[in-house]
Amino acid sequence: MKLSAHFTLEEMTDSLTAERMGIDNNPPDEFLPTLKFTARKLELLRQRVGCPIYVLSGYRSLRLNNEVGGEPDSQHLYGEAVDMVSPDLGSNALLAMFALDMIDELDFDQMILEGSWVHISFVSERNPRNEVLTMIDARYERGLVVSSSHELS
Repeated sequence: MKLSAHFTLEEMTDSLTAERMGIDNNPPDEFLPTLKFTARKLELLRQRVGCPIYVLSGYRSLRLNNEVGGEPDSQHLYGEAVDMVSPDLGSNALLAMFALDMIDELDFDQMILEGSWVHISFVSERNPRNEVLTMIDARYERGLVVSSSHELS
């Protein structure tokens, strides 16, 4: 099922951990509007960067979230968050910079440059925080901090 021009429900729910452990990671129907909202926001970012964005982790069932060590109140549980990469762009730091540059248009709830991916979340039912964080040495720093662990090229 297509959620937007370039993002599918399958992509937003795919999980090697779920597959390996036999976990049903299909979202309840009530989360489909939220997943479509998230996909439409990702579509705006994809248009701006001009190359594919790949979802590493999107919706997570409660069991899957527990298995991967996700936060108990993770926005992944509701289809509001994705962990993403864009290899053709060159780096996750650049992807985060694009998203930050689009903060007014994307109106994201939270964006975290986590090194191996960029976490971004969106909310439609409440005011977004527009929070920007960078994970450095297993702790979160406020703002987008590009260091040697977050190469730009």
